[in-house]
Amino acid sequence: RLEEAVALFQRALEIDEKALGPDHPTVANRLNNLGSVVRDQGRLEEAVAFFRRALEIDEKALGPDNPSSATVLNNLAGVYAQRVSGDHDANLREAIRLLERARASFERVGSAFQTGQTLANLGMAYSRLSGGDRLGNVRTALDYCDEALRVLQEIGISGESNTIREVQRIRKSLLASLA
Repeated sequence: RLEEAVALFQRALEIDEKALGPDHPTVANRLNNLGSVVRDQGRLEEAVAFFRRALEIDEKALGPDNPSSATVLNNLAGVYAQRVSGDHDANLREAIRLLERARASFERVGSAFQTGQTLANLGMAYSRLSGGDRLGNVRTALDYCDEALRVLQEIGISGESNTIREVQRIRKSLLASLA
């Protein structure tokens, strides 16, 4: 089914590029969707290329603080966090850099849910860093997890949500690593 989705998104991309031009925000949306599908197929380098192009279009057309731009940043960061080739910590640090940009954008536009999700992603990324100041990374991960839980619970996201449960699981694991 993912192959079908790729074919459909590619066709929609071709149509939109012809009808709207290659730098239209709708084209960026198609690229973001295509990047998400190829990421789910494990085709991470292709996903990076789709997300980077989507980000370039969105930032040019809509600005860096637009929620669409921040969503693409979050998706691109997810690919870097998944990468197994190259320097693991360098990939995670790039993911963290992208997530920090996304978080700042979501905060500026007042998107609490997306801010909470991005804080959770930051906590997860820091929890996976293996080099450098491990204790500092664990504490930073805990701080992000706590902030994510606070933000998400403030807007009524319950402990039944997958995000809350995952953040709580990571937090528990991090606390155990400090013991």
